[in-house]
Amino acid sequence: MSIFTAKAILKSHFISVVIPARDEEQNIGKAIISILAQNYPEDQFEIVVVNDHSVDDTAKVVESFGRQNVRLLNLADIPLRKGEVAFKKRAIEEAVNISRGEIIVTTDADCEHHKNWLKTISSAFEESNANIISGPVLFHFNNSIFQRFQALDFLGMIGITAASLKVGMFNLANGANLAFRKSIFHEVSGYAGIDRQASGDDMLLIYKFSKVDAAKVLFLKSKEAVVYTRPAASLDEFVQQRLRWTSKSFGYQDHRITLILAFVYLVNVLLAVSLLAGIFLGKSSFVYCFILQFIMMSIVDFIFLRKVAAFFDRKTLLRVFIPSQFLHVVYIIVIGLLGNVVQYKWKGRKLK
Repeated sequence: MSIFTAKAILKSHFISVVIPARDEEQNIGKAIISILAQNYPEDQFEIVVVNDHSVDDTAKVVESFGRQNVRLLNLADIPLRKGEVAFKKRAIEEAVNISRGEIIVTTDADCEHHKNWLKTISSAFEESNANIISGPVLFHFNNSIFQRFQALDFLGMIGITAASLKVGMFNLANGANLAFRKSIFHEVSGYAGIDRQASGDDMLLIYKFSKVDAAKVLFLKSKEAVVYTRPAASLDEFVQQRLRWTSKSFGYQDHRITLILAFVYLVNVLLAVSLLAGIFLGKSSFVYCFILQFIMMSIVDFIFLRKVAAFFDRKTLLRVFIPSQFLHVVYIIVIGLLGNVVQYKWKGRKLK
């Protein structure tokens, strides 16, 4: 996949940046400041923050900016549908309906953005005539193994997203950095048909866009299009986050994705079975089998991750590659088993 470099924009697109926010008073101000500092004409974009029934001062923080291009929409003022569970999707949908831009860019309230983020997105739409663009998202991290593990794991997900879209598998994206044409969003009826799942505002939407024109679904491979967010601060937050991500798997309409996920899960289960059998049965053959499987898997993973890490200048994360491999096996088995059967907590709500 070639690296995209933004060129001089002949005509700036008017962009509506949509930010769903629930109890984000600690983060939303930084996100807005990050967007207002963009290297993009201020009269060519707006920020629409959707306050999703916050019980803190999220709305007050947004209103305190007093800027014409910073708008607040309170989801509490809009009647909910019967059995509503997909609040984030509803928030985005309502924001799209009132937005001024033909290009909609979604991001999260706890994100920060490269100064050329909007410029790069606008240029990509102009040069490629894309309908929807998935952009890179990276984690901030400190020196702890836990945070570096998350950052490396997430870096791999971004690499897999780029590779998947390149080969025509359209069930991967990240709502923290997703841009699409409003006209096509309405053409595919927004989130209709995928609104019974609380999550999936990104992955499930990009699949709907691919049905209109697969050639116009792109990944934006550019360092200047990066959005930064933070990793989970605790083990519980990490587990809840990954349960939420896994809960989307039954919504995949491309069965190739399901088969690949099943294969990955099976490989990790076999690794664990080999190790446990070797330990508890005292059979060295099982231990050797585990070692061989682990080495083969690690070689493939390392080659892939090294390329992605090199592009995003994050090769230091590879220092935790080996411990991350062991943690990865454990969390894939546990989260993969529980992700579609147990409730998870998200923004103070219990969902399934």
